[in-house]
Amino acid sequence: DDTLEGTYQNIIAKYSSVGSLQWQRASKVGTPKAITVSESGSVYVVGSSGISRYTNSGSLTWTKSGGGDDITISGSGLYVRRGATVRKYSGSGTQSWAKTQLGLSSPVIADMTGDTSGNVYLAGKVSAASSGRDAFVRKLSASGSVLWTEQYGTSQYDDARGVATLDGSAIYTVGATKGSLPAKNLGGLDGYVRKVDGKGNRLWTR
Repeated sequence: DDTLEGTYQNIIAKYSSVGSLQWQRASKVGTPKAITVSESGSVYVVGSSGISRYTNSGSLTWTKSGGGDDITISGSGLYVRRGATVRKYSGSGTQSWAKTQLGLSSPVIADMTGDTSGNVYLAGKVSAASSGRDAFVRKLSASGSVLWTEQYGTSQYDDARGVATLDGSAIYTVGATKGSLPAKNLGGLDGYVRKVDGKGNRLWTR
């Protein structure tokens, strides 16, 4: 039997630009799920059981309970998502608010990002009567209010798997479709990239 059994440890590590290990720490948040770095070099990690902040040199500053699936920095806020709930924290780990995403039918959120103004963008899939699943992208303000939601799709299965923006003037999503979004389906799941403006209006899909 070639199976090797043993223990394992969840870690957070920093590498230089050429791949040299600079520091390594045992996880204080259970299984790490996502990581982000501020402009000042602070490292924020979210895991199955909590959130941790490290300095650029690897010193643990704080750990808070309440884990998540994703984490991003937007403006001066730190945003953590678990399922369909988004929570906002200050850099010191104080929670400002928690908002469950309403107005979406059985949402499955796949990705989250922010812009320099503190807005947050969510992307994923929702239930749709005609196709089973539609894709969506949603914008939240720094206070957690829903500014707009764009739900889109075909008569077949569609989803969004990633979302990105630089300054909020243009938002990009990528995902998969079984339909013709925008061109003729080539068989099975086709990939696409989509661009909307800062108000959620579609500019193009490729």
